[in-house]
Parts: sequence; C-alpha cells; structure tokens
Amino acid sequence: MYARYFAHEGVGVTTAIDGQEGLDVARRYPPDAIVLDLAMPGMGGWDFLEQARQDPALADIPIVVLSAYGQTETAQQTRAAGAAAFLQKPCIPQALLGEVRRVVASRRLRRR
Repeated sequence: MYARYFAHEGVGVTTAIDGQEGLDVARRYPPDAIVLDLAMPGMGGWDFLEQARQDPALADIPIVVLSAYGQTETAQQTRAAGAAAFLQKPCIPQALLGEVRRVVASRRLRRR
C-alpha cells in the first residue's frame, strides 16, 4: 500500500521481502531513505538496522522505522540504534511520506 502511494506521488520505490534482501538492494541501488518494518521474515528489522548502521555504504542513509510495536520504549530504542524516525502502524501514507521527505531534507542539510 505504501509503495503504491509513494509511486503515485512520484517517489521512486524499491521493495524487499526481508532484511537481507533489503540490505542487498540498498547496497546495489543506494536510496535517499529507507522505510523499515521491524517484523519481517528471515532477517528482521532490528538486525537490518544494526547491519545498515555498521555498513559504510549505508550508514548515512536515513531510516524511518514503521512498526506495529508502538510503545514509547520501542521508538526510543530504534532511535538509539540509528533510526532517523519512528512511526506506529497503522499510519496513513501521507504521514509516512511526509516523514520520509523530512529525513531526506535533513540529511541534505547536514551534507552541505
């Protein structure tokens, strides 16, 4: 649903089925931002986040975590692990796109 909305809004999207595929895709086609669900088959979101932050090719890419695990503690833990933002599911697509645009703009400002 989110990928279709982003594409409808003119945002290029590449998807992955699990964390390992996500890492592979992000390394091959470095994105402006990553939207990450914590609950994925195979390599989960926590492992993805850890590996992405340790990989020099991915370390600077902002990651927006989108998860049904909505406790304040989870949001704090994801940020401590290197996520740029945390949104709780269900989340309207407009809010997610707005957050992605915010973290991408913030990254561009830091790089100047």
